[in-house]
Amino acid sequence: MAETLLEQAREYIANSSKQAEHMKESVGSALGELADQSKRSFQRSREAARRLAADYSYTVKKYPLSSVTGALTTGLLVGGLLGWCLGRRR
Repeated sequence: MAETLLEQAREYIANSSKQAEHMKESVGSALGELADQSKRSFQRSREAARRLAADYSYTVKKYPLSSVTGALTTGLLVGGLLGWCLGRRR
């Protein structure tokens, strides 16, 4: 009976180690896939930012007066809003 119990314990430990190894492989492959997806997303985002900057540069060159006017207006509005919000805090 002791040998049977010992054999069962050995089988259980062997089975548990196989399951742990399988889980380790599954988690490792999932992390690898996640890393690959993250790299691809980052590259797509960087490319989109480059395209946006190129489009903006083209727009500024084509319409310089309206671009400067729009930037000035936006700056004044944001500055006024921040000044108003910070002035209300005191």
